[in-house]
Amino acid sequence: MDKITLTARDAFTGLGLPHAAGHASLRADTPASLLAIAPFAGQGAAVSDALKKLGGAALPGAGQSAKGKAMALWWGGHGQWLALGADIGALHAALAGKAAVVDQSDGWVGFAISGSAARDVLGRLCPLDTHASAMPPGHVARSQYAHMMAIIHVLENGFQVLVMRSFLKTAIEETKATLDRLAAEAFIIDVEGYEGPLDLLLSLSRTQKVDLRKVSVLQLARQYLAFVERAKELRLELAADYLVMAAWLAFLKSRLLLPPDPTEE
Repeated sequence: MDKITLTARDAFTGLGLPHAAGHASLRADTPASLLAIAPFAGQGAAVSDALKKLGGAALPGAGQSAKGKAMALWWGGHGQWLALGADIGALHAALAGKAAVVDQSDGWVGFAISGSAARDVLGRLCPLDTHASAMPPGHVARSQYAHMMAIIHVLENGFQVLVMRSFLKTAIEETKATLDRLAAEAFIIDVEGYEGPLDLLLSLSRTQKVDLRKVSVLQLARQYLAFVERAKELRLELAADYLVMAAWLAFLKSRLLLPPDPTEE
């Protein structure tokens, strides 16, 4: 009988991480351990005390998280919490008779989205209100993520998302595609005299707040063509929109450079 050899493989192997596009980046971020805690009836306070003695914190309220020296604690739904990074054996021993503890470390994997566009990325993939007023740092939510069940934790500069291991490949592919799409939609130009979004340049030019005589139309055209190459496979209509803007800028600058027409009213 042939010998069968099993090889352990990281869940992120072959998924192309880290990945960055525009103003957001994506990287693997899986906790060392993940245990679900469900306190028995009337044992909530006892569980909080035991967790604090173990280097954790008291059980956080709904939608909240807490950080201790030895572990992080997330609200995980009605009557349930998640302990991240805890010593599995020590946690089982400390909560014996006080709570049901289930090791789910092999079932969940995590990744982090960071950068100034992180909330825009999450907003494309999740039905929740991702504004900072609704989801401040430390907030935890269970929701859909690209049509998959997920647990979302708000970081200072982004989000940590946990999904079931079997859904990871799809989650990463959807997230990478969203990063790329947002980057393609944001046509940022850098020409002599101006650096920023093309639509803002057009607006400022119309109100004469930017001197178009200092803006190189040649550099603008080159950067526009490079943008079209990136964007044409995602949303070609965006390239058309930006072409109209670029044409308006060329027209406005030509009027500045050419002598005025005395017959024009």
